Amino acid sequence: MKRQSDNILKADDLDDTDLSGDSDLKALQDKSVLAINDAISRATGNKNIELSDLEAEALAISRQMSELENTKLHGILAGANITDENKRNQILANIKSSGQNRDFAEMKKLVKNFIDQENREKSGTAVISTPAATKSEQGVSKDAAFTITFSEDKMQALLAVNPPLGSGKPIALQTITAWCTAKKITGIKTDEIEKSLREMARSKKPVIGKIIAEGKPAEDGKNLEIKFEKEFTDAAAAGFSSQIAGQVCMVKDGDLLISASEPTKGKEGANIFGENIAPKPGSGEITAGDHIMTQKRGNNRLYYSRLTGLAQLDKNTLDVILYQDASFLITVSDDAMKAILSLNPGAGLGKKLVFEDIMQAIAEKKIICNVNENLIRNKTEEANNTSDPLQIDFIFAEGLQPEEGKDGEIEFFVKVKASGQHSEKHDGRIDYRQRENLVKVQKDDKIFSVIPPLPGSKNGQDIYGKIISMREVKSKELNIGKNIRTETDSDSGVLTGYAELEGSIKYDEKTGFIEVARIHEIDAINLQSGNIDFSGDIIVKNNIDDEMIVKLTGDLQVKGNIGSAMITADGNIICEGGIVTKHRGIIICRGNLSAKFIENSIIKCTGDVKVSKAILNSRVISQKAVIAEGEKGIIIGGEIKALNLIRAKSAGSSAGIKTTLQAGYDYISADKLALITEKRLQMEKRLQSTDELIQKLFKMKPSVDQFTEQMKNVYKESLLVQMKLKKKLLEIKMIETKLTAEIEKPVKAEIIIEDKLFNDTLIIIGNVKHTVSNTEDHVKYIRAEGSDRIEKKFLN
Repeated sequence: MKRQSDNILKADDLDDTDLSGDSDLKALQDKSVLAINDAISRATGNKNIELSDLEAEALAISRQMSELENTKLHGILAGANITDENKRNQILANIKSSGQNRDFAEMKKLVKNFIDQENREKSGTAVISTPAATKSEQGVSKDAAFTITFSEDKMQALLAVNPPLGSGKPIALQTITAWCTAKKITGIKTDEIEKSLREMARSKKPVIGKIIAEGKPAEDGKNLEIKFEKEFTDAAAAGFSSQIAGQVCMVKDGDLLISASEPTKGKEGANIFGENIAPKPGSGEITAGDHIMTQKRGNNRLYYSRLTGLAQLDKNTLDVILYQDASFLITVSDDAMKAILSLNPGAGLGKKLVFEDIMQAIAEKKIICNVNENLIRNKTEEANNTSDPLQIDFIFAEGLQPEEGKDGEIEFFVKVKASGQHSEKHDGRIDYRQRENLVKVQKDDKIFSVIPPLPGSKNGQDIYGKIISMREVKSKELNIGKNIRTETDSDSGVLTGYAELEGSIKYDEKTGFIEVARIHEIDAINLQSGNIDFSGDIIVKNNIDDEMIVKLTGDLQVKGNIGSAMITADGNIICEGGIVTKHRGIIICRGNLSAKFIENSIIKCTGDVKVSKAILNSRVISQKAVIAEGEKGIIIGGEIKALNLIRAKSAGSSAGIKTTLQAGYDYISADKLALITEKRLQMEKRLQSTDELIQKLFKMKPSVDQFTEQMKNVYKESLLVQMKLKKKLLEIKMIETKLTAEIEKPVKAEIIIEDKLFNDTLIIIGNVKHTVSNTEDHVKYIRAEGSDRIEKKFLN
């Protein structure tokens, strides 16, 4: 019989037992099974019964069987050579649990399974088997079985599956995974198990060697890796003395010499049972010696020189030693007017500087002008005796600059060109509508002086002795235009210009043209130009955009349109387009105003207001006349007020748009009255507060004698304020009375409608009102002399 190692249970011979004999042999076997079952029952009930008792019972019955079958039965029980009592008990319990009605073949199979299981667990292999095949009319049936084997390093689990025979049961995926989980196997590849089961089911053949679990191997650490950032050479091969060994390189302070990736620890792994696998750490190091600075950057360590000298790497130690020859360098400025000597002191065993060598180099460069030999000698000695390695730089020769003359120049005493910069608001924000766009001057302002050129006196030479000629001086001139008065100084020849009137400066830097203009032309008034504040006349070639501010002392001519701007002009306003302020802007004109049309706007004008087409939904006030003339000449909606005359082709609308025409209205006096009235109301409010304060004092103390010192002071101040307010109020009321009389004073005023005056138009002359009840043609309204009624006349 084939033997296995002593620590492995023997079960190989069980497979050789043939149970296919005649019926007599089968009967004996059945009897043997009954005896064994009875023995097992007694053995499990009596712990003192040994496995040998079980064996004796079986052998007694086996004597009635053939000699061959007797040997096979002995192989099952005695051939196993089980000496461990625990294992005996496990076999007995296993046989008992199989049931007493099983045949001999089944019991033999149970014994074999137990022995195989013990063998596999000892050798790293697990075997799961089904009960022994049973005979039927269709043949032998056998359940599917699987075997899981572990690699020696426990990094892999390999699956082998045997297909079922006959009507045997298949293996479920959960059976295998549950067994793996029970064994604490990690990283189970369920998909591989499924593939193996599908492959077995498809081929009806065993599938073996399928990896169903793998551990993660440890990653060993990396050793030190060195990268030379400078070109190192072997010291002996380069001819250095025996005192210097290893790899060497001449370096400067701050040079990066070596970058080395430091050894790493590696990463732990784990086998299929989750047990950690330690990595092998990397090794190697560089020791930073003298004058070496290291810096950690990521996983790298950088080694820098902290000295200009010789770097050497010997036996994993890196250092820098003093080793530098002294040197010098002569440089000349681009204009050849300065020569600079740079001395680099030697270090360690390096060579020293030699004065004669330096002077020879200067002579070879043919530098001859103002060479300072004493300075060169002293600096050379200083460099040779210093322990400081820093370079010494100094000028040792300089050329002679020519004594140049001076070009003529123009000195401006005012700005001649607007900066165009935006101004800031009070809160620090940029005001994009306010920018410097004009340069304004007053009469007699000093604008400029033209200074004549001054010739030079002496030529120069460079450090090579080459003559440098004086340059020719240049004069500056201005092309002086209108409104500038000039005066010339007889001694210096300086020409000075003064403004002859108030205006803006126009200056062309290219042509030198300069003048003071009373009229200023501008393309447009918008964010690019900024707001305008100018003393004089302005011509705007295009439009005035919304929300712009324009202030000027002269006339304003706009060739485009005027948007919702704030405009104040002391002179006339001429708008060749239309005015549409959208009731957000206002136009104040102290001269006459003319436009093509006025729409949704507010206008106050000291002189006449004339439009060639229409006034629509606007508030127009004139101290003289408002005239809508031309082909249309209509006034629709809004409020029109004039002191003397309102004239239009038609007024009002058949649609009933509210339109008010008021003549005999002195808006200047009315505005003054409104301001003075507001001031009076404020002062009356202050007087009332003062009176209440005095009353409060007397409520606290009934007489002045009982007042405290503080109360007396308050009382005196209040009386003084009260007296001043009453006096001022009296003056204001007199002004109010005068202005009211001025407003109510009868003046010659008329409203003329040359075509249609539509019904519901309100006519006001002075304080007398009249609403037009029916549409009228060719009418004129005036105030009847000596009465408060309005008189209507028809035009011829």
